[in-house]
Amino acid sequence: MIQEPSLIVTLLISQAQAEPAASLIEHLARARTEGGLALVPHSNGGWQNEESRTLLISWSHQEMPEIRVVQLALNEKGLGVEGWRRARERYHQAMAGLPVHVQEAVQGCTLIYQALVQQPPAQVVATLWEQGVLTTEGGLPLHHPLAAALDAPGGAVWLLATPGGEQKEAIYLALGPEDGQETLVFDVLFGEKAALPGPDSILHQAYHLSAPYLASRRDRVLRALDDLQTRSVALLTQSGSPPDQELQDFRRGIASLSTILAEIQRLDNALDVLAMNHDRMLVTWPWMKDIGRYQRLRLDAMLQQVSHDAREIQSVLDGAQVALQSLETEFASRRAAAQERTNLILVVVGLILALLQVIDADAPTMRWRLLVVVFILAAFIAGWLVWRRKG
Repeated sequence: MIQEPSLIVTLLISQAQAEPAASLIEHLARARTEGGLALVPHSNGGWQNEESRTLLISWSHQEMPEIRVVQLALNEKGLGVEGWRRARERYHQAMAGLPVHVQEAVQGCTLIYQALVQQPPAQVVATLWEQGVLTTEGGLPLHHPLAAALDAPGGAVWLLATPGGEQKEAIYLALGPEDGQETLVFDVLFGEKAALPGPDSILHQAYHLSAPYLASRRDRVLRALDDLQTRSVALLTQSGSPPDQELQDFRRGIASLSTILAEIQRLDNALDVLAMNHDRMLVTWPWMKDIGRYQRLRLDAMLQQVSHDAREIQSVLDGAQVALQSLETEFASRRAAAQERTNLILVVVGLILALLQVIDADAPTMRWRLLVVVFILAAFIAGWLVWRRKG
């Protein structure tokens, strides 16, 4: 049914840390007795083993300079579908014991099941779905394609899985006749100039950037959003002045959510740039339009969720700022009125006391009466100011 199966693995490595891609290549290239692939440098700048059954290449991604792409092709000549299983085992064995700092630098993984076929690829695919020989990294069988490029150069390509949720890797199937093998592999699947690695890497990067927020942080952000909105309404509707501590907590909530908004807007901008780069790449390869359309749907789902959250947070923050300004204006007015009353009473009391200084010291009765007048007048003025405030 299929001939010369191979498994092509693409790993996206962050270059933010100290040479994790070089550490990965060194780990894969170690001797077979150590579990490695026994790779040696090749004249083309890549690596291969003595039997030429394995080829490894690496390059920096043009659209994402912070990413290093490492591609590994594991060929199993002379075998049928069993070759894919053996290639997976070789890959897993070679990756075992990978240093922690390299594991943390891996930002995406793609598996491509590739083989030669004598029959039309569409006829072979139906049998492969029934047999369940195509699996995820975790061994889950894949039975249905998500999208296809049936007129790809040298053969046909099917998209089987994209990263999202528990699914971390992208998975493709590529089949073609023997006379188109070189075109299918090197124009479509493998190498810096191939069509598939670019759009596929962009989808991985989008997932890598957005997954921490969408998978876990988003719930905490939405809870903080609801809390601030509830407190805004409560402060505006309650009678009397809220305690100073309550206002301080409200201000801190606004500041915290403003910081979160800035982070989400940066994520939104990064996803938007990736989406534009993805669209631009597909213009070069119109035969990839169906696969590209499905990838774009996944990108749009991430982008729309993040954009929606950013708009909602901005709306709640605007309302909270208005509420805070309203409360501060009201409190300032109350403080000014209270200060006005205090100042007026102090002026009146000061005038009366000044009058007492000019009254005969031997007239205690007169002084007593004047003191009574002072307090009555002060009480009257205070009551009048309160009445005017309420009016």
